[in-house]
Amino acid sequence: LWTLLSGQTSVSFANATQFNTAVSGLVAGQTYIFRWTISGLAPCPPSYDDVVVTINLPSNGGTTAGSTSVCAGNSNGQITLSGQTGSVVRWESSTDNFATATIINTTQANINYTNLTTTTQYRAVVKNGSCGEAISTVATVTVNQGAVGAVAGPDQDLCNVTSTILAGNDPLTNTGLWILTSGQTGVTFANASQYNTAVNGLVGGQTYTFLWTISGVAPCPATSDDVVVNNLSALQNNTINTAANTTCTGQSITLTGSLPTGGSGTYTYIWQTSPTGAAPWTTIAGQTARDLNVIVSANLSYQRIVSSGVCSTTSNIVTIIALPAIANNAIAADQIICLTTTPSTITGSQPTGGDGANYAYSWEQSTDNGTTWSVVAGINTRNYSPPAITQTTLYRRLVASSVCSGSSQSISSVVKITVNLNARAEFTYTNDLGCNPFLIDDNNIKAIPYPAQNATYTWYANGVIIGTGITFPGYTIATSNTSVTIRLVTTSSLGCLSNEMSHTFTTRSNVTASYTQSTTQGCGPLAVTFTNTTASTAGFTFEWRIDNTLVSTTADPGTLTFQADPAGEDKIYNISLKVTTPCGSTTSTSTVTVRPKPVAAFLPSTTIGCSPLAIVFKNTAPGTNTFYSYDFDDGTTSPPTTSKADISHTFITDVVRDFTVKMTATNECGTDVRSIIIRVSPNTIIPALIVSGNQLRGCAPFTVDFINNTKGASRFTYTFEPGVVVVANTVQTEVRPYTFTKAGTYTVNMVADNGCSTASAQVTIVVDPKPTISFKGDITSGCKGLVVKFTKTSTDAVSYLWDFGDGTTSNATDPTHTYTGPAGQYNVTLTAFNSLGCPTVLRLPSYITIVDPPKAAFAISPAAVTSIPNYTFKFTDESTNEPQTYKWSFGDGDISTQRDPIHTYRDTGTYLVTMRTFNEFGCVDSLQKYVQIVGVPGYVYVPNSFIPGGTSSELQTFTALGSGMKSWKMQVFNKWGQVLWETTKLNDGKPVEGWDGNYKGIPQPQGIYFWKIDVVLVNGTEW
Repeated sequence: LWTLLSGQTSVSFANATQFNTAVSGLVAGQTYIFRWTISGLAPCPPSYDDVVVTINLPSNGGTTAGSTSVCAGNSNGQITLSGQTGSVVRWESSTDNFATATIINTTQANINYTNLTTTTQYRAVVKNGSCGEAISTVATVTVNQGAVGAVAGPDQDLCNVTSTILAGNDPLTNTGLWILTSGQTGVTFANASQYNTAVNGLVGGQTYTFLWTISGVAPCPATSDDVVVNNLSALQNNTINTAANTTCTGQSITLTGSLPTGGSGTYTYIWQTSPTGAAPWTTIAGQTARDLNVIVSANLSYQRIVSSGVCSTTSNIVTIIALPAIANNAIAADQIICLTTTPSTITGSQPTGGDGANYAYSWEQSTDNGTTWSVVAGINTRNYSPPAITQTTLYRRLVASSVCSGSSQSISSVVKITVNLNARAEFTYTNDLGCNPFLIDDNNIKAIPYPAQNATYTWYANGVIIGTGITFPGYTIATSNTSVTIRLVTTSSLGCLSNEMSHTFTTRSNVTASYTQSTTQGCGPLAVTFTNTTASTAGFTFEWRIDNTLVSTTADPGTLTFQADPAGEDKIYNISLKVTTPCGSTTSTSTVTVRPKPVAAFLPSTTIGCSPLAIVFKNTAPGTNTFYSYDFDDGTTSPPTTSKADISHTFITDVVRDFTVKMTATNECGTDVRSIIIRVSPNTIIPALIVSGNQLRGCAPFTVDFINNTKGASRFTYTFEPGVVVVANTVQTEVRPYTFTKAGTYTVNMVADNGCSTASAQVTIVVDPKPTISFKGDITSGCKGLVVKFTKTSTDAVSYLWDFGDGTTSNATDPTHTYTGPAGQYNVTLTAFNSLGCPTVLRLPSYITIVDPPKAAFAISPAAVTSIPNYTFKFTDESTNEPQTYKWSFGDGDISTQRDPIHTYRDTGTYLVTMRTFNEFGCVDSLQKYVQIVGVPGYVYVPNSFIPGGTSSELQTFTALGSGMKSWKMQVFNKWGQVLWETTKLNDGKPVEGWDGNYKGIPQPQGIYFWKIDVVLVNGTEW
């Protein structure tokens, strides 16, 4: 039996008991479940099986979207499919309206295209179940060719013009447009759409920039190029001048040129000459400076040509007249004279040249054979009579006339007047002061030879001739403190005057060293003043010595201090003064005796013993003439005496006592005291070791103060626990602390000793144990708000106190704590108590670390607000405090985990951008900023003409261009209002088809047609 389990109930079976019956009433798009049941004889159960029957809807290809116009080679887009029934089995593309097709093996509901070069149609093939294939509507991507590349032509350099011709390239079928982009006013174009148009209204000194733009068919972008026209200002201020237009032949002159203005600001110069002041002009080679320096040789005219950029100008003309050079300038004659003789007159000839009539004279002289010359003051005559001169001198005459002066004046030949010198007596000496006998020989005195002027040399001592010739004959001064004058007389070999020179030579005085001192003896430290009494100390050297050690090299050493002998004995110092002169040395000596301060020193036969104790004291002090006395610290003393004999004394005591025995030593230099301690012990000890009642029992570690009140002992041995023994030497009551680190019962023993007898005392201490503890946290570092679970491990503990290091505590056994304080490190301390009340403290320093989150920050480029067609922003991370990972939300449903993401929005509007930064511990910080895209979201461009039969594919259809459309309807009418063509097709918000000029396949005549367009943009506004 067949039965219906699921599906529409309107179905019926031809025979429900027939295993292969027919079913009617099935509906497309529905699914049915039928059950076939076979029943046998009771009590056997029936068997059954189910079958599922699906009735598929017919395949529906759906509608494509994404038709648009793009620019060749620069297109990216997507064709989408909607409203289809079934699944996409493939896509197909065609460039001939599917006369032929190319299969695209993809089953996606959309398809992407890129860089198309020709108009292409796309469609999807859909199949629903077992139904046949269906084809979608066609989406067309119309490919328009790009605009001609704009070339504005070469830059132009002009000179002060008002117009020029621009040289852009021909836009062909595109349209071109010239505009001025450099901002000047008054500039006009003959035809701004003409690629080679004229431009007027130019002004010199301005630089113009013109932009040539060629526009093609939308949406292909226009191309542009610019040209720079540099219109230099007029070149001006080109003048030349000179200080004088008349000069002397051979003289250098300077023609000064003004600094030009205008042009490019950089100037080049050319200088030209002409003998007539008119053409032809000759360029002066190598003269390209602003000014001209030339040597005049003839009458000439000059001009300067200045160039700057493409500008050039010629200066005024300057004419130079050249006078003839001065000649016939001669003087006579050379002379030879003696020193102080007046020379004869020097005569000069009559000059020629210059202006031919007027001559100015000046005379110069030189005493270094013409190397340098000086003007003879006040002499301006044709002839010159020199005065008496002292050395050979050269003379010359200088003649000037009109402009032939200065460097152009004439200089005569030279006249030499030779002067013969008188005799000259000179000698040198190396030493004029000496010790007697003072031998003055030719090594000391040497005559300076003047062979050109000296004939004879004669030597005198105190007016008496001692020899002749250039070599000194020698002389001896035999006595001290004696002077002798040595004189040299020379005669002239040229018949001139004789000359002489004298100098005095002297012997020194003999000297003996001597001094005085303020004292010869005293107590140390002893200050002694020494005064040098040696006669005539000038020029001498001195050596003061103490015990042969140099202490001073001055004439008077002043006050010297002598120290006492540290051993306590008298000390004698030996003093000496050595005086050294160029003639020898002498020495004077003396002594200084220094007494020491007294020194007390003694030696007992013993320093410790039992009462009664007899001791012998031995005097071991150094020195003599000192008084000694003893104080035995038991009320008895000894009288002062200079004797160093031994002294005996007996000490008696019933307690351990330290006797301070003092020795006093006295002399005229002071007093000294020394002491020695004698310890005397009795023969009996009373031991006493005491502990306070609250210190007999405590928790480990347990510190106990042991009070020692023993009488009569000086040495104590403490045994606090096995292996711990402390020995103390004292006679005073003391408190001795000791710390027991381990639990247990301890018997502390003290043994007292004084060297004569011993005694002991004991005390028992009980030390209770402490609990043992440890703990750890499940996490020890993280962000603020970190939750830590602490777990302890302990033995014998019954209660706990936790200190989390942030000012909070807990008595829980295993607490959980949240750290809400600032970033940093926290100490954790656990104190555990046992049943005896003994605590154990465990402190883990810097156990918990809390870190700051990163500080989120980012920059937006190009800016937080932009305008279409730019929909893209770049977000640059500027976060601090070591962020590791990032999460971005762009406000439009998209997210990113990049550090510096770039995001493109689909439409205009304001979007909230959220940045979240995380460090390695998961600490997070966030920052939000708004970005905005402004502008009308779409546009529509409608051409004003088209050529259906033209050669340009872009002009063959009347196609509107635009973008950002949600829906549209375009209609074309003839002049009677009849609708010839209409469309509503869009691809990604852009029109995809245009009117080809036909109506029902018949081409329409050339003429005027009307269009109507209704557009709703993606933001809901109407166009």
